[in-house]
Amino acid sequence: MKTLLFISLLLITTLSAAMVTSHKTAGLEYPENSLEGFLYSLELPIDAIEFDVHFTADREIVLSHDPVLDDYNCFKKGDKRKVIIAQTNLKDILALNCYNDKVKKYYRVPTLDSILEAYINSGRNDIELNFEIKVLDKLIENWSRYKGMEHKSFHLSEKEMGELALKKVRSFGIDSNILFTTFSRDLLLQVKADKKENETFRYGLLFKGFYAPFLWPVIKYMERECFDSCWWPNWKNTYKWLIKHKIDVFMPNWEQLTQSTYNGGFRKYFQKEGRPFEMYPWTLNDEAQWETYETYDFDGMVTDLPSDYLKR
Repeated sequence: MKTLLFISLLLITTLSAAMVTSHKTAGLEYPENSLEGFLYSLELPIDAIEFDVHFTADREIVLSHDPVLDDYNCFKKGDKRKVIIAQTNLKDILALNCYNDKVKKYYRVPTLDSILEAYINSGRNDIELNFEIKVLDKLIENWSRYKGMEHKSFHLSEKEMGELALKKVRSFGIDSNILFTTFSRDLLLQVKADKKENETFRYGLLFKGFYAPFLWPVIKYMERECFDSCWWPNWKNTYKWLIKHKIDVFMPNWEQLTQSTYNGGFRKYFQKEGRPFEMYPWTLNDEAQWETYETYDFDGMVTDLPSDYLKR
């Protein structure tokens, strides 16, 4: 059955030039950032698998989108536990039995070791691993979910995170097909500067602009949360920064770039011939978005529903 699925999707994929990235290990088909979702994604004829990493108190690396495990992402609704990954040892995180409410499945938080081992043994080393090192402090600081918590304790320094990420990848003998991504420009440049001569890693900037609380009246009128939507994209400066630092991939937020307020600037600076980097927007999860996506000049896109997109 798996072989038939792979062959049928492969035939479909050959008809499309879109580079497809499975976001959060097919995060709306399986629990996001899970080993199960990663193994499933390896079976698909896709180009890349994206996952998010955080660092534990004993400096191990696990997959998680958020710095805190609570009833938003791991425990059932109403559970008051809050497990800060950066303050918790690996063995205690591995002991958790998490539940993903979106797909109604239990899962365990996987280590990066288990993901890289599965990748090495899969025979699918043509797939690029989109390795996001999680930072986005302004969002964390302004999210009501984390109100009253000490945000600086949510992760190590950027220097430490970059060094540990590179050390782990190198320990598996991987020197290619890794796309390091992050929202932090300083962290991205640090990881890029540490590349060895034989390594062909790529580097991508995730982007939402800078935090702009002055947008709050407008965002409130639109019935959205400021922590997630009060972001102002400085398209011109970002385009120049990408070129100056020879970044391989730009990953803008889909909802933001398509908003009428920001769309004109995005098209002016990024929808033109000769740009020296690839561009994959995130995250596109329905037919309307996929149809609109095809009217832009992108090199690929990121989706939580890779099999649905491939079946179109």
